[in-house]
Amino acid sequence: MAEPSAGLAVCVDFGSTFTKALLVDLDTGTVVAGAGAGAEHRTTIDTDVLDGYDACLAELVAADPRAAGAEVLACS
Repeated sequence: MAEPSAGLAVCVDFGSTFTKALLVDLDTGTVVAGAGAGAEHRTTIDTDVLDGYDACLAELVAADPRAAGAEVLACS
């Protein structure tokens, strides 16, 4: 299990076509990872919707390892 990353949140939007995610610094309101287009993966309704989330999270962790322990805030 990843160590908690205080002050950071992975913000996820589960859309009907794409799942999108950003790593946000909650103290400053700035995007830490995923700036630009953000992490994006096709929403996988044929298997498990979390497959798209896992792909986005992996992309954010590659950009900033603290994403692995960040709080997750999601919407759909």
